[in-house]
Amino acid sequence: MFRTFILMSIALVFACPDASASATTRKRISTVEKQYTLMQMWHRSAKSESQSAPRDWRGRLKIDDLEQWAYTSSVNERVPELLETARKSDDAQAKTALDDATRLIDDASARARDIANYWRSSSVSWRSRWNAFATGNGLTAEPTDAGLLAAEQKVRALLDAGDFIGATAASSQIDTALEAAMRGAAATRMAAVSNADLRYVQRSTPCPETQGSAPKLGIVRAPSPDEYYPPASKRRDEQGAILVRAHVAPTSCATEFAVVMSSGYPELDQAALRLAEASTYVAAIENGQTVEGYLTFKVKFTIN
Repeated sequence: MFRTFILMSIALVFACPDASASATTRKRISTVEKQYTLMQMWHRSAKSESQSAPRDWRGRLKIDDLEQWAYTSSVNERVPELLETARKSDDAQAKTALDDATRLIDDASARARDIANYWRSSSVSWRSRWNAFATGNGLTAEPTDAGLLAAEQKVRALLDAGDFIGATAASSQIDTALEAAMRGAAATRMAAVSNADLRYVQRSTPCPETQGSAPKLGIVRAPSPDEYYPPASKRRDEQGAILVRAHVAPTSCATEFAVVMSSGYPELDQAALRLAEASTYVAAIENGQTVEGYLTFKVKFTIN
């Protein structure tokens, strides 16, 4: 027991600040140690999450950016050295060491927040979204839109420089260009596809009652896409727009539905067809009579 007491005493001597340090300095050392421990916990948590996390359009994981720009090996080596110096020094020297350690921790934490903000932007997965869209619609997997590729190049330059604040702001240009490229592809598809090319599915529920008619075929009421957003698709961060075509009878009942332009995600496409069936329509009037027609419209699923 006496030997155990001696060993514990020696350990306390090495673990505690120098006796010459003031109570204020000892308290600050404890505070900085806690800040560093918390930073290490965030680092370990990010490492654990990365095991099942998707890569971004650069092929990188979030932890790759964190360890290159925030939780770097130099920070993890230097902060413990500065804390050890503070423990063994007088107040003046300890203050200098603790100031340096605090600055390193604060800088790393700020960079980690900037990186996290970038990784929350929808543009992180833009290439996987394009690939799914292209595959679902028979397009080339490699995007060719000049505006989209220019936006990607701009964001890449900012990321390569470690400017995650600038990259997050510029990422909106990728989203805008991606939407434009998909709209262009949809317009081309609309002009080329005929009803005979589409695979229609028949209505599986009773047709909702619709009153009246209109000069032009249209939708009277459509549910919110959020009501039909598959939870599994949300968890996988699947987003996209689907062009749906409804065949509307003279009675204003939509009898069958088809996907004209796929989102690239089968579950989202099926959800769009269910939404189309739950919508109510109004038939057009020609020469004083209601007539059948085909109505094409967009259903967009977006994670807010």
